[in-house]
Order: sequence, then C-alpha cells, then structure tokens
Amino acid sequence: MLSLREACHTGGQCPRLWTLYAVACVRVRRVDDAKHALQQALWLRQRAKDGRRVRVMERLLIQLEASRTPDLPLRAA
Repeated sequence: MLSLREACHTGGQCPRLWTLYAVACVRVRRVDDAKHALQQALWLRQRAKDGRRVRVMERLLIQLEASRTPDLPLRAA
C-alpha cells in the first residue's frame, strides 16, 4: 500500500494508480484516504473525457460515502 501511495504522489497523473490505491485503503478501512484517492481518480478521468469510467467512479464514490463500514467488493454496475 505504501508503494501505491508513493507512486500516486510522485506520478499523480494516472487515474488507474489512484483507483488501486483507493481499493487498498478500503481494504484496511482507511475510508477518508480512499475517498480522496477516488476523487482524484475521478477528476483525472473527467479531465481525460472518459465518460464511462467517470460514471463508474461516481458510483463507487456514492457507495463509499453511503457506507459507514465499507465492505468489498464495492459494485460499480
């Protein structure tokens, strides 16, 4: 998880890395970090005009914010 975080913060232009980091955060119950990572990934996807993945990221964020204790798997569809 630490290496994912380092990769995100040094080469922070890859939405896939941010999403992987968010999943790792959810697994260890670091919900606030997961939300931040998903929001960053969402912003990068919106900037790239990747509409389908933007919708998926929005759904994941909604589920994460709605759940007090998030359980995997989060469902994007």
